[in-house]
Amino acid sequence: MNVKMVTGLTALACALCAVVAAPATAQTAATELSGGYQFTRTPDLNLPPGWYVDVAGNVAPMFAVVGEVTGAYKSESVAVGTSSVDATVNLHTFMGGVRVAARTHPKVVPFGQVLLGAARVGGGVTASGPAVSPIEVADADTRFALQIGGGVNLMTAGTFGVRLGLDYRRIFVTDGGENEFRVAAGVVIPIGK
Repeated sequence: MNVKMVTGLTALACALCAVVAAPATAQTAATELSGGYQFTRTPDLNLPPGWYVDVAGNVAPMFAVVGEVTGAYKSESVAVGTSSVDATVNLHTFMGGVRVAARTHPKVVPFGQVLLGAARVGGGVTASGPAVSPIEVADADTRFALQIGGGVNLMTAGTFGVRLGLDYRRIFVTDGGENEFRVAAGVVIPIGK
């Protein structure tokens, strides 16, 4: 899949989620807004804590339509004599899908979800110093991604809760794909009833 096709499919999925979730949310339970930190492990790299934001529109007591955006970044510098080499990597995902939640106990809500969308990986290298001419190289690539995972929302008196989650993400590339794992922790805010 090329970048335009992945971006178009992601935009279509997000628009469809918004159209379906808006009227259904008014008829059933609350919308949930969540944001927090994530730690992502790729095959060759541990990314320091990044961020995530998601919104879920509940279409039935157990089912929700979800949209999620994430970001993770890493940079390193290496001194080579009087020169320095700086490298950066960033990973953003734009995904939408469905979530199933067991709401038998209002304070402890386990859930599972499947999300589809795009993962954009970018990076760059800069070399500078008196011994070298300034060099800067950057590149980015967007690919189709699938994320399967789950977690638990630990709710307080109804104003907010804490989310803990674990996900497997597959980013599809030409020669197969890349497996990633993500741990997330954040705050959940129910909106409306």
